[in-house]
Amino acid sequence: MKHRYLVIIQFAKAGVKFDEQVQRAIDESVANYNARSLFARNPKQILEYEFSKNLSTMKVILQSNERLPVPARALRLFSVYLLNETFVGDGGYLAGKQLFKMSSTEINEDIKCESVEVEISGVDLLRKVNDKAAQLIIKGDLEKIFNFLEEN
Repeated sequence: MKHRYLVIIQFAKAGVKFDEQVQRAIDESVANYNARSLFARNPKQILEYEFSKNLSTMKVILQSNERLPVPARALRLFSVYLLNETFVGDGGYLAGKQLFKMSSTEINEDIKCESVEVEISGVDLLRKVNDKAAQLIIKGDLEKIFNFLEEN
């Protein structure tokens, strides 16, 4: 059985956006991640990704063959490639040694990134959305998830 996760990503450095140049680097990094991760002990793949309207957030649907205890940790190869093989490593995108803040939740149904419209402004809201979405996903009530996300 495949496991799918919704991972919400923001840059750790305040005010940094997923502008067009960063999005091109992300495209390259996703392709590299998907090619290299297929040979891992637990193969993983980024199925979909998109950026919020205000470019502050990236939403990813990640799939793995086995359950991931910390899905965001499975994206380490993705982050390392961005830092070492693109301009992102030299562009002042780090906050200390951290590139991204991530939050994730396992999803049990096929959902598309574009159906999760959320504009995230901070870590607290990110946690709130993650906790509420997880509760609603367990109940299988996607309509309430979308309403909650629109309100926040």
